[in-house]
Amino acid sequence: MKRSYYVYVLLCVVAHIHLNGQHLARKGYLGIYPSDFKKDSLSTGISQNIRGAQVQQLLTGATAENAGVQIHDIVVRLNGTAIQNAADLKEFSQRLRGGDSIHFTLFRENRFEVLKGIVQSRPFENTVGSRVDYTEVPFDGGYLRSIVHIPKGKGPFPAVYYIQGYPCSSVEYPNDNNPFKKLTDFWVRHGFIVYKVEKPGMGDSVNREPCDQISFDKESEAFKAGYQQLLNLREVDTSKVFIYGHSLGGTHAPLLVEIFQPSGIMVYGVSGHSWYDYMSKLIIQQLPLFGISYADAESLLKNNRQALFDFFIAKKTPFEIVQNQPDARDFFTHILKYDGRDHLFGRHYQFWQDLNSQNIAQNWSAVACPVLAMYGETDIEALDASGANRIVRIVNNNHPDKGTFKIIKGTDHALIQTGSKENGVQHKKRGTYRKIVMEQFNQGYPEILLNWMQSVLDDIK
Repeated sequence: MKRSYYVYVLLCVVAHIHLNGQHLARKGYLGIYPSDFKKDSLSTGISQNIRGAQVQQLLTGATAENAGVQIHDIVVRLNGTAIQNAADLKEFSQRLRGGDSIHFTLFRENRFEVLKGIVQSRPFENTVGSRVDYTEVPFDGGYLRSIVHIPKGKGPFPAVYYIQGYPCSSVEYPNDNNPFKKLTDFWVRHGFIVYKVEKPGMGDSVNREPCDQISFDKESEAFKAGYQQLLNLREVDTSKVFIYGHSLGGTHAPLLVEIFQPSGIMVYGVSGHSWYDYMSKLIIQQLPLFGISYADAESLLKNNRQALFDFFIAKKTPFEIVQNQPDARDFFTHILKYDGRDHLFGRHYQFWQDLNSQNIAQNWSAVACPVLAMYGETDIEALDASGANRIVRIVNNNHPDKGTFKIIKGTDHALIQTGSKENGVQHKKRGTYRKIVMEQFNQGYPEILLNWMQSVLDDIK
């Protein structure tokens, strides 16, 4: 009896995934979590230097594992294309489609090996008992993939538009243990449509410029295009739409009110300050958690204030700055993750300069709907509660009693219960953080959101 039940559930899940997009092919996935690898010929015992992406973790059943790739292998070529680092591997993987042939050139145990395989298609998201539509949004010479979870029953339904943070990564979460998938499933179980749209070039999206080449303003336009599609879905009750902005998604959130004033906006882990001010605080507040003394962190900031000013305010290029200020090279490389070309923290430098040009107070002053701004007590990325508090003060200054501030106890940036900032840092140092992300989701967090959303809907009635 139990066996037949599980077969029934599987069939229901498969039957309720709708791939509605007619232009976007399903992308493949390598299933590799990489890190940069660099060694010279003397240390390898062979007559050439080795550059590549080292395999730190493999996803079970994905392309790489099926082809025979192993943890600690160094990927140096994919289909003949040189892979110099982890970023190259991630960029190459975005071009793959399910069913493509692939061959890996690896460095393993002081010798090169070549493995062949077939690219596996990315698994679909699903929520048991709901329908998941894979749709598409015209944008920038191509299409953005959008994913819509629709509850069982007769609509129209209230909806949540989920907007992710800054990384160029997919918002497709096929693993049910992912904290953001758990949040999605919770909302759907309680009768809400959940809508997400991929950034340009991410997931199945195909556009002229990929995520790591676009500006903040262009990324915001992509989210606006998604919002317009959400409002046009026949299953959506447009009088009951909420925006949820996570991290930098919380900076995009108030910009969407240009299209339509939502019922409410929820933001978590948002800075609430200019990016110049945020980076200055990050240096003196976050670095000491990773072992740098407070005195050294303050000296680092003092010695590089001119470089920060030149980048964020004067809008000079990173290359120009490090050429004219040689002492700033280490700061840009190690603190701002400068790749020596055009990228900081994996995004084009103009993205950060455009972001810093945003008038945060002006953007939030235009928001007339209820706002819930939250800070996770152990969030080392958002740093402290000042950003969320500032957003609430701005909203209430213009629209009294519309803003609500809340601290989420013991919870970090990824909605994980770490207990303290120090505990979270230790997991990151030991390499165990990825494991606890899948195990220690704050189960009470969705209830906090639902209670606030319900109070807003009650007021609408």
